Amino acid sequence: METILITGHKNPDIDSMCSAYAYAELKQKIDPSRNYVPILPGALSTLGREVFRAAGVEPPLLVATMHQTISDIMRPPEFILSTRDSILDAITLIKDENISMIPVLDTNGVYAGAVSVNEISSYVLSQLGPERPVYSFSVDNFHRVIPGKLLMQGEPVEFDAPIMTGAMPHRVFEERLKKLTQKPVLVVGNRPKILELAVHEQIPAIVVTGLSKDEPLDVDYSTFKGSIFLSEIDTAESIRLLRLSTYVERIMDKTVPRLDSKLSIDEGKRKLVQSHFRGFPVFDNGRFAGIVTRRCFIDPPKKKLILVDHNEVEQSVEGAIDAEIVEIVDHHRLAASKTQKPITLYARPVGSTCTLIYQQYQYYKQEIPKHVALLLLSGIISDTVFLRSPTTTDDDHRALGDVSKIAGVDPQKHADFMFAQIEAIRHRDPSEVVLSDFKVYEQNRVMIGIGQVELVTLEDIPAMLESFRMALSHIAAERKLEWTLLLVTDVMRQESLLITNGNSVYESHFVYEQKDNSCYFLPGVLSRKKQLLPELFRVLDCVN
Repeated sequence: METILITGHKNPDIDSMCSAYAYAELKQKIDPSRNYVPILPGALSTLGREVFRAAGVEPPLLVATMHQTISDIMRPPEFILSTRDSILDAITLIKDENISMIPVLDTNGVYAGAVSVNEISSYVLSQLGPERPVYSFSVDNFHRVIPGKLLMQGEPVEFDAPIMTGAMPHRVFEERLKKLTQKPVLVVGNRPKILELAVHEQIPAIVVTGLSKDEPLDVDYSTFKGSIFLSEIDTAESIRLLRLSTYVERIMDKTVPRLDSKLSIDEGKRKLVQSHFRGFPVFDNGRFAGIVTRRCFIDPPKKKLILVDHNEVEQSVEGAIDAEIVEIVDHHRLAASKTQKPITLYARPVGSTCTLIYQQYQYYKQEIPKHVALLLLSGIISDTVFLRSPTTTDDDHRALGDVSKIAGVDPQKHADFMFAQIEAIRHRDPSEVVLSDFKVYEQNRVMIGIGQVELVTLEDIPAMLESFRMALSHIAAERKLEWTLLLVTDVMRQESLLITNGNSVYESHFVYEQKDNSCYFLPGVLSRKKQLLPELFRVLDCVN
């Protein structure tokens, strides 16, 4: 089943994470043929954790990147061999399934090595030299490669030996048998004298060919300690198959490098191209997970992604540019990148993406579950500052009223609960505060970054101004941004402070009242999108 991931923006806020979760549930209802999975592209905040706990559901899974990894292209271990399988088994599997490499597991199911065309070719070529080849045999494998039955199993069961046929006079056979430094496996028809000599010499195994059904052996083998196998095929074919009865563990390569499933596709491809191997085994947290071969790197499939609460890949989960964007649901300005194919886009100027998700439930005539209603309520309260933000619309009022009834909660009490979860800013790292809800924008080829944090009081801010300026300057240098700002919003008094990294060229054009060095007072400003961003773009247009 195809999987489609649904993500909010980096440094996800409540509206972003709740809309992703709620939309995944809706998409799963209206399109059960696919698997819709909500994800978090950044850490879950304390408030986010409490919101999902109140709804009684687990928050979305944290997924830090969309960059393709080896796990995205590896082949699950559909075709495997045991160390006790024969070389013929390996050849048959490679030929029938058109694969170039097969993982080999030991009797406990643990990865032991790999067999490819390379190992089989080397095995065959090793038999073509001037010296008589010696093979590794197991009597247990005879019946797996040669049609027939085991008449008796003796000792040893496993051994190394050359192969000898009895297609010659008895005297010649006896002379040649004595010249061998190692007792052979004999492949012969029902020839009494040669069989008697083989029994007398106690060779490890005899393969008798050409017997008709129920035909007895013309030899007394009661004193024989080796094994006797009765082949249903001719001598030449029995010899050919007997050579392939060797356990694959005797030819498998134990030195093939292992790849971690989290390794990037580019790095995995580089390693494979620079090696002579046909593929690599893949391990996930130390456990064998599958294999990748050279074919796996040809046109690797892209992950499919739905964006909610944003429409720019730069604001999305890391590596979103490598994914296929299939849908966007957003209430921000449109600056989406070009897509390869037509996509579904639902965008309206409302105060919260959760309002848009509510509208989608209405459009598809789907009942909103109680836990989803509470998440939608949380997102609307958060993004509209409980309907106080200037971005709030009549649609947000209607959505909040409906979902609060479905959730069975008083919206005022739920808003009080949410605002009570906001941590005192003095206990938080300044950089973490800036980046907790941080978005990057481009205007006139100038890259700026704006963070926003919501508080119930601004009383701690004056003592922290210098630490915030330093954090903003560090982030600007690290991310190559020309201007970085932090909007600190008092959700109770409905006012904000704007702290910057101190770009005097731009800030000299501000209409805002300056309270301190690189700190400005913004009465009535709650929205980064609708109130602050237009002013910043105006300043950039003036300067550039």
